[in-house]
Amino acid sequence: KYDGSSSSGHAADAERTKVDKAVFDVENDARTLS
Repeated sequence: KYDGSSSSGHAADAERTKVDKAVFDVENDARTLS
């Protein structure tokens, strides 16, 4: 995993974290509704 030592890498990592959390939340909602 990229350690985010450069500013652009850090931004990309933050975006990836945001996307991962969004996916996790959607999957959690789907599991709750089923």
